[in-house]
Amino acid sequence: RPAGYGHTVIVLGTDANGITVLHCNWFGTNLVSVDYFTWEQMTNLSSGISLYHYKNYLAAGEYTDVPKGTWYHSYVQYVSQMGLMNGTGATTFGPGAPMTRSMVVTVLYRMSQDAGEYPMSFADVPTGRFYTAAVGWAAAKGITTGYTDGLFHPDDTITRAQLALFLYRFAQLQGYDTSASADLQQFTDAAQIPRYAAAALQWAAGEEIFQGSGGMLRPVNSASRCEVAKVLTVFHRLLNQPVQAAACGAEPAPAPAAEGLPALQQELALLLCEENGVWSVYLKEL
Repeated sequence: RPAGYGHTVIVLGTDANGITVLHCNWFGTNLVSVDYFTWEQMTNLSSGISLYHYKNYLAAGEYTDVPKGTWYHSYVQYVSQMGLMNGTGATTFGPGAPMTRSMVVTVLYRMSQDAGEYPMSFADVPTGRFYTAAVGWAAAKGITTGYTDGLFHPDDTITRAQLALFLYRFAQLQGYDTSASADLQQFTDAAQIPRYAAAALQWAAGEEIFQGSGGMLRPVNSASRCEVAKVLTVFHRLLNQPVQAAACGAEPAPAPAAEGLPALQQELALLLCEENGVWSVYLKEL
């Protein structure tokens, strides 16, 4: 294939120094280009097939500024591997950097998988930016109504109250149950909760998407990227948890046979699993 289509590798072995691979790349002027790690050619076996040693690599969801052992490491890894958030650079995540309003609606837009085109209602959102389509979608779907001045303020750091409101509206848009409610008076800074975000924070606290810290909810504080990673991890898992099967008083029926498939392929095609009363169906691509 041409270089633009990527390359095929067969992993031969790994050790503390890196990964050794048999690399089948397009030979000639289209030289191999590798991101996120350095590499060295060990030998050229034939035209387009070489043996390489990849070193200094980072696993998917790993960043040089997110060391293992930090409280947010697993959350950053989750949102990265799920494609919810990207890094700030090839090898950096920027965990302490603030999260902007435009970044958050872009994440939700990506989660919605909505490919529609929506008009722009905010004069301060230019065309051609990474968040342009996302803001148009968010406004059209009621995720955001903007500020009282009629603008969206895409580069403003999002507050925790605004983040909760965006998530709350997105959950409702997707048809999820948002009836969970927590008593916000348990937090010592409950008086700081904006009226517009009260219901959203009640729900977010009830679902433990927002858990507070030191008895405080910090609703008007800016949300950092590592904090948003944690919130999105809990939120995404909540929206994608298995649906509880309705009680029917009958034994569950076995998985139906897949017409025209050998027995082994039937087993691979449909897996029906039960755990603690929750039934989940897993489809496998053959």
